[in-house]
Amino acid sequence: MLMKKNISETRLDKETKVHHIFEVIAGKYDLMNNVISIFLHKKWRRDALNKIGIEKGSRVIDLCCGTGVWTMDLAQQVGGDGTVYGIDFSMAMLNRAGEKLLAEGLENVNLLYGNIRNIPLAEGFFDYVTLGFGLRNVSGTRVALSEIHRVLKPGGKLLCLETSKPSLPLLRYLYYLYMRYLVPFLGFAFVKRFKEYRYLQESTWLFPEKAELVLLFHEAGFEDITVTEFLFGVVTMYTMVKGKINQVMD
Repeated sequence: MLMKKNISETRLDKETKVHHIFEVIAGKYDLMNNVISIFLHKKWRRDALNKIGIEKGSRVIDLCCGTGVWTMDLAQQVGGDGTVYGIDFSMAMLNRAGEKLLAEGLENVNLLYGNIRNIPLAEGFFDYVTLGFGLRNVSGTRVALSEIHRVLKPGGKLLCLETSKPSLPLLRYLYYLYMRYLVPFLGFAFVKRFKEYRYLQESTWLFPEKAELVLLFHEAGFEDITVTEFLFGVVTMYTMVKGKINQVMD
């Protein structure tokens, strides 16, 4: 008789799948980001950092840092007196980030191999946490948000940038077609990867809607949550402040 998988088994399956995807696409990750977003992801990232206003000398962690796109921007924003940590669970992505940081001569960055669900740093360590296009890939969203809350200082800020679904039905449908069919085709055409880029649509459509995600942020103990949509809701920026500690179960 077939038995339903328990939560831990399902989480492990997703984590293994996501890890494999990022290991194999790391070398072409930046290229495909440019192609899929028509270079708009760079503007979204810049606008998001400008909105949160990271101060010089700050201590920041860039979670799910990937190839270090945001990590490098953060290193420049905090300046020589600040420190940036980048953490990812894909060594291939971290290696690519390390190459880029070395080429740029940025010395105020520490790259860590680790999991967002168990951040290997002390409580109240950071002024800011950034999380760009990574939360939907996490196995166990509530636990991850609880960890983010833990490592932030009281009053520290979280900036989360994530793919989302447009609210208007027609735009949502057109976006679905783009993600479901054109993006995997582009993945195959440019980097000979089809199923890995079909995951982008799957992960976006399974991810909580904006209102539900805001509730998850509140449950984790965040306050003053703002929601800003880019390109009619294709991408959404969430900014918030660490509030009182809540007990989070997952």
